[in-house]
Amino acid sequence: MADPAVPEWVPDFPPVRSARIIFARAQDAARAWEQPVTPGELLTISKDLGSALANTGAALSRLSVYHAPYQAPADRRFRLYDHPDEPNIFIECAARALDCAGSDMALALSDHITPSGQPDSPALSAGTRLAEATRTAYVIIERPSGSAAGRDVAVSAFMAAAGALDAAVENLAAHASAPMPAILARQRVRLEQAHIALRESLAASAAGKNLSGGPAAARSMRERHPILSHRSRPAPDAADRATTTLATTAFPQPALGPADAATPQAAQASPARFRLRARRPGTYGALL
Repeated sequence: MADPAVPEWVPDFPPVRSARIIFARAQDAARAWEQPVTPGELLTISKDLGSALANTGAALSRLSVYHAPYQAPADRRFRLYDHPDEPNIFIECAARALDCAGSDMALALSDHITPSGQPDSPALSAGTRLAEATRTAYVIIERPSGSAAGRDVAVSAFMAAAGALDAAVENLAAHASAPMPAILARQRVRLEQAHIALRESLAASAAGKNLSGGPAAARSMRERHPILSHRSRPAPDAADRATTTLATTAFPQPALGPADAATPQAAQASPARFRLRARRPGTYGALL
């Protein structure tokens, strides 16, 4: 069944499909992580979360080389100021923010051995599925191309995915013991940075080719897409816990219409592993 939180107009082409996979699994994780977890589960889940953040950053890095056919402004006076790849610059900024989040999680947990033989639980399963889904989402995107409108739709979809990831991290941190709340709080900052950068990609796209109308179009786009709007919503009542505080009711719409469908073959590679810097054991305290 299609996710009712995702509008029907969203086209099914690789970058959007990638974001929707992350969005759906992050929703599942946020629901599962509403319940308290054991210290052993927290460590395992946190490592899966770090992988998910890194994989999402890798997917955005691939999206940042999106190729859209260049259309020169009709007025030659504006051609010196037109930068067709400017939206991609902001997508790369979002990718780097999540790259840092994945690296930070891996480094913070590098001294801790994941307990073996843990009984399966909804929280553990949600973490595993989220990590696997983000890896699949990365693989789906390869040499993305299409219309500029298609890029806007994909960016909007990744904004929703970042919001759902932020809600999942928030729920996990609520039951964590030191030092994990501080570690997870840092990742929420980076998710916010990624969300801001993706919104700026939409603003750059909306600014268009006309200098006189560009600033107004960018301001309008920023007003339409508040940053992680679910953070300002009141906590749900007990009867509404099943729906939790997710970023699912504000799936952002792009400035332009749906994109031309494109279906390149997915690459079979997986994101590169991070090289971790050596550090003194116990810098972040003991988790177990």
